[in-house]
Amino acid sequence: MNRTTFSIILFLITYNLSIFADEYSQYFSSFITRGTFNELIKKHEIMNSFGKDPAINIISDSKIKNLITNDLKELKPTIGVELIKILQMDNIDTHSEKTFLLIYNILHSISTLKGINYFSVTRRKERILFYDSYVIDSPDKENRVKDPFFKKILTDNKLYIFQHDSTLGKNIYLVKYFSNKDRIIMRTENITMIKYLFVPLINKHKLINYFIIIPGSRSILFYGASFAQFNSIIPVSGKRADSFYNRLKAMYSWFVKMLKDKTKTIHALKQTPY
Repeated sequence: MNRTTFSIILFLITYNLSIFADEYSQYFSSFITRGTFNELIKKHEIMNSFGKDPAINIISDSKIKNLITNDLKELKPTIGVELIKILQMDNIDTHSEKTFLLIYNILHSISTLKGINYFSVTRRKERILFYDSYVIDSPDKENRVKDPFFKKILTDNKLYIFQHDSTLGKNIYLVKYFSNKDRIIMRTENITMIKYLFVPLINKHKLINYFIIIPGSRSILFYGASFAQFNSIIPVSGKRADSFYNRLKAMYSWFVKMLKDKTKTIHALKQTPY
């Protein structure tokens, strides 16, 4: 690396840390440490995987950490991944009530997950993640209903969804949402047994995902955690961690695309997704 290239990289890192300094203090300091935030700005994402001794290491928010840790203790996962990414945005206040409500509705737009892609580790190529995805009225009747649309943010609510996963098959999940003025938490849990080629893979209530959105004034933190307890007859390898990671990345890409599509007709929006 020559001196000019090094100087440019150093300038970009210093510039990014500078413009996000106030952003961190005002919006993100309760969620992650400053050191983790600075590392995130430099690396664009941070990932942590765990196995038999699960632990949430990326975030520092005690309430959310305890929420996820309680699930980990009860579920006793054989594998899991957590991931945090940052989305830089210009020309829009990402912490405004209008944008916050928009994000809230995006996280409820379950049908738009149909057809999203992810990188399949086993097949070594991009493929569809969900052949179908939609909200249902109840896990018993399984009647398809429209995505809910809200005019105000609820503190907590829930819904049931059906998803036809390209690998995990057809399953029903319970989705819970918890919100306050600073963040939106989306938690999913399987309520049907997950099978692979008719082989029981994951029992009921043994696959949990968290998606947490924390808006700043000009950027958004996206945090995801996914963990599961696989049946003992299923060998667990490093590829499963990679698969969980790629699925979280797919959810992030979906979120970015949805936010861009929903805002581009209203705002002159310029985005730099990391």
